Amino acid sequence: MATPNRIALDRMAGQTQDAAIGGKTYTLSPWCPKDFAEFAKHLREQRYALHCRHSATMTEAVAERIALKLLSAHFTDDDLRDHLHTPEGGLFMIWRSVLKLHPDVTLDSLSPTPEEVETVSRIINAMTGGGENPPPAADQSMKSTSSP
Repeated sequence: MATPNRIALDRMAGQTQDAAIGGKTYTLSPWCPKDFAEFAKHLREQRYALHCRHSATMTEAVAERIALKLLSAHFTDDDLRDHLHTPEGGLFMIWRSVLKLHPDVTLDSLSPTPEEVETVSRIINAMTGGGENPPPAADQSMKSTSSP
């Protein structure tokens, strides 16, 4: 059983979720360890990109040392959870879930409307066992289906 505030890999085991994002309906698949590895890689790349934008004020040796630390950084479960619950982190992980059954979808093409921001948050909470239920079925923004 998953502990509260921990990423629960088994939260959706055997289930998919249909979700409307950006005016399209996608089927989200359960996450696997590779999705979290890709998420950590994405976070490292973001940190490195930020570093590159600000490294002009550093000596080359200092900038290189910091860059190496950023690229080799490891993330704890708590780090991943914290980033998962940001708008960008949540959207990245929803994209990883969508990608399995919709391989043509890119992260940039997965654009929730302002009205769907709450739905995205609910999807992440439902998938991580965050204690919040998915939107009601009448909402039609997300419905559970069984995997074949």
